[in-house]
Amino acid sequence: MDESYAISCIKVSIVIPVFCVSDYIEGCLKSVIKQSYPHIECIIVDDASPDDSMMKCERMITSYNGPIKFTIIRHGKNRGVSAARNTGTDVATGEYVYYLDSDDEITPDCIEKLVKPLMEDPSIEVVQGNYVWIKKKGKTPKPAINIPNQGGDYNTREATRKCYFENKMPYAWNKLISKKFLYKCQIQFKDGVMWEDHLWNLMLMKHLTHLYLVPDVTYLYYRRPRSITTGLKREEKIRHSSIIYNEIANNLTPGEEDLEVLHYLSQFCQHYLVAKGDPRFNHAYSVFYKVLSEKGHQDAIKRLKRVRMITEHTLSRWLFEIALKIYHLYQSVFYLK
Repeated sequence: MDESYAISCIKVSIVIPVFCVSDYIEGCLKSVIKQSYPHIECIIVDDASPDDSMMKCERMITSYNGPIKFTIIRHGKNRGVSAARNTGTDVATGEYVYYLDSDDEITPDCIEKLVKPLMEDPSIEVVQGNYVWIKKKGKTPKPAINIPNQGGDYNTREATRKCYFENKMPYAWNKLISKKFLYKCQIQFKDGVMWEDHLWNLMLMKHLTHLYLVPDVTYLYYRRPRSITTGLKREEKIRHSSIIYNEIANNLTPGEEDLEVLHYLSQFCQHYLVAKGDPRFNHAYSVFYKVLSEKGHQDAIKRLKRVRMITEHTLSRWLFEIALKIYHLYQSVFYLK
C-alpha cells in the first residue's frame, strides 16, 4: 500500500448484521480479514441468531491477529436488519460507515479503493463501488453499474440525483458513507420491515450533494434461494412491501415527486402484482397515480392502470398466478445448477 494511505488514517467502520447465516458468515468475515486497507473496525451485530453463526464469528475473531478491530454487539431479541444496521451505526467510531450483508463478500482491495477518492476530496459524502450479482459458480458476471473507467464525480445535488435515477442503486451496501452526514441528515433504516433499502435510499437522495462512483467491482452479491426476503410467506411480503411504499409515498420530495415515483415505479408494480391489488397498497397507488397525472407521464399512467386491471380481473389474475409459479419453478431449478 502507498504510504499516503497510512498517513491519512481515515477510519472505516464495517457493519455486519448477523442472523441465521451459518453457511455464509465465514466467507464474509474472511473477505473482511483480507482487506488491504488497515484502518478498519468491524462491528458484528448479533441479531439474536439462533444457529451457530455467532460461534463461527467468535472462533474466527479469536484466531485473528491483525490490524482490524472486531466488536460484537448483541440484540436481546431478533429485531431485523434495519435495527441491526442502526445499532452498528450508533456504536461506529469511524468517519465512514460501510454496510456489508453477512451472506455476501467484498474484494480484498474494496475499502482501499473506496477510500482513495476521499483522500483527494474529503467533502465527498458517499463513495459507491461497483458490484456483481453471482448466481452460478464458475460464471463471471458483468458489473451491475455502468460507471466510466475513470470513475464518476458528482458534486451537486442535481448531478447526484440524476446519477442515482439513471443507474438504479437501491441498496445500502457497498457504499462508504460519511457518519457525520448520516447524523446531520438523520438518515436511519426503518425498523421492523424488509426492503428497507428502498426507503433509506429515498432519504439519502434527498440530502446527498456529493457522490463519487468507483468503476472497480468491490462487492460480491450472492443470489441465494433462502434469504430472509425470499423465505417470507406471501402475506408477510405484502405487509412489509406495503409499509415501505406507503412510506415512500408520504416522503416524496416537493417539486421532484414525479422523478422519484418513476424511479420506484417498476418495483412498486411488481410488489402490487404479487399482492393482487391488496388494499394496503391503495394509498401509495393513489399518490403515484396523482403525481404522474399532474406531470403528464402518460406511459407510466398506462402501466399503473394495466397493473390494476390484472389484479381486478379473475382471468388476468389466474394467468398471472400461473406465470408467477412457472417463474418460481425456474428460479428453484436455476439455483440447483
